[in-house]
Amino acid sequence: MDHRKAFPGQRRFVALSSSVEGQITDLESLGLNLEPDRDPVVLVVDDVSTSQHLLASILRDRGYQVVVANNGPEALERVRATPPDLVLLDIEMPGMDGYEVCLRLKAEEATRDVPVVFITSKAGTEDVIRGFRCGGMDYVTKPFHPLELLARVHTHVTLKRTRDRERELFAALRESQGRVDALSDLLPICAKCRRVRSDGGYWQSVEDFLQEHAEVRLAHGLCPDCIGKGSDHP
Repeated sequence: MDHRKAFPGQRRFVALSSSVEGQITDLESLGLNLEPDRDPVVLVVDDVSTSQHLLASILRDRGYQVVVANNGPEALERVRATPPDLVLLDIEMPGMDGYEVCLRLKAEEATRDVPVVFITSKAGTEDVIRGFRCGGMDYVTKPFHPLELLARVHTHVTLKRTRDRERELFAALRESQGRVDALSDLLPICAKCRRVRSDGGYWQSVEDFLQEHAEVRLAHGLCPDCIGKGSDHP
C-alpha cells in the first residue's frame, strides 16, 4: 500500500517523527500519569512499515510491550495465540481490512474482550459508526498526535485491566462462597460425649438437636447390636 495513505506526503511524516520526543515530554507538564502498569502488551496492526514503526517506537518509549502484525490474518493469529491488552488496528489494509479483523475478534469467546482502537485516516461519520458497530472501542486518526495516542491507549488498557481484575475477584468470591457453603453443611460433634454444637454455640445431645432443626420425631428403641450385647437400655 502507498505510504501516502497513512501520511499525506513524506515531509509530514518526517515532521511528525521529529516532533514525537517533544510532544511526549509534554505529558509531565500536563500532569498526566500515562506510565503503564505491569508492562501491558499492545498489538500494532498496520501494513505500512513507517506507520507501524512509529507507533511501536512511541509505545515502547513509554514502557509498553509491543507486538506487530502486517496484515489481518497475522493479527488474528497473534491475538488467538496470546491475547494482548489492546489492539491498535489499521482499517485500510489489503485483503482483510480492519473492520473484518475486528468482527472476527469479537465473534470468538477467547478474543472478544480484547479492546480494539482503530488507527485510520478515514474519519468520516459513517466510517466511525461502522467501526463502533464492528466492536471497536475508539478511533485515532492519521496523522496522529503522540500525546493523544498515549492517552487513549492508557485509558483503554486501564479499563481492560480493571475488568480483568473484577472477573478474577468475582471468580475468587464464588470459590470462597462455595467453601463457606461446604463448611456450613458440617455439624460439629464431640468425639467423646457425642454431643453436637448448635448455631448458638451450645452443646446438646443429637436427639435435642434433631428435634430443634429437623422436622422429625424420634422413636426410641434398640438396634440389633445393642440387643445382642444385652444392653440395659429400656
